[in-house]
Amino acid sequence: MKTGTTLKFIFRHPYNMVQLPLFTAVFFVFICIFFIYWLPVKIKYSSLESGIETARKNVRLAKSEAAFFAQYQEASKNVMDIENKLSTGKSTGEISSYINKLARTNRLKLSIENTDTQKQNVSGYDVYAQDIMVSGQYADLRKFLYGLEHMNVMAVLNKVRVDRDGTQQGMIKSSIQLVIYCRASGQAGKN
Repeated sequence: MKTGTTLKFIFRHPYNMVQLPLFTAVFFVFICIFFIYWLPVKIKYSSLESGIETARKNVRLAKSEAAFFAQYQEASKNVMDIENKLSTGKSTGEISSYINKLARTNRLKLSIENTDTQKQNVSGYDVYAQDIMVSGQYADLRKFLYGLEHMNVMAVLNKVRVDRDGTQQGMIKSSIQLVIYCRASGQAGKN
């Protein structure tokens, strides 16, 4: 149907004159009701989506803060351990005695121990360097090194050299440079 024909049809039949405005009004009311109900739902849905995204960001932030806090606690514990080790008032004689005992318990022969410990004072800390020579089985050497690293003083293995002992089968000899850090006298409690 052409536009002109449609209009003629509407004007020829009077009941169509009532139906068209009625249909238009119903359609307009339907559109209004649809937007009245749909817009608040859309707005609520958008705010709900933004709330969910905010909650997700907060959860991610909380997880990262929890991981940071766990790392902080671990670092704090390590700092306290180091502070305790630095504050330990052990003499070089006590440390040498402990090294001898550690070598005996791990069935190692303590060949040479540099008894002339080189003492330096660096930034308020006394630094002792000792050269140690041991010989024995490899597994026993590993236990000995573990014991040195976990002494109750701040000890650092600067250099470890392991060679085969040519005199006996399965034996090794090792030269170890051990550095021990202690808080200098009169520096206790300072950071």
